[in-house]
Amino acid sequence: MSAGTVKVYKNVQLLPRLNFDSHTPHYEMKLDYANNRKLRTVKWNKSKRLLPQSLILLSKDNFKTIYFATICKRDETQLQNEGKFGITWEGKRPSFSIESYFDVIECDVYFEAYR
Repeated sequence: MSAGTVKVYKNVQLLPRLNFDSHTPHYEMKLDYANNRKLRTVKWNKSKRLLPQSLILLSKDNFKTIYFATICKRDETQLQNEGKFGITWEGKRPSFSIESYFDVIECDVYFEAYR
């Protein structure tokens, strides 16, 4: 796999409240802008990162255990200002608390087309 096909996001916080403000119930995640200055400079309105229906892999234990989710909510203003985006779980869902942090891998391949 070439280096340009995978994005890694470290210390992404899973916010524990289930949201119903869009067509699909979802959980919000928050990027770690405090420890990753590069993420703050992403122009989300022009970026192909974290697009709706993109598959992401999440792990709390350095990818010994992997959970799958898809991006379901991507508000560019909210991503730019707060680093927040919405996910829905695909398959097994982890147990989590307010202090749940994950490492996240995103592949550039658009997942919905392969469903």
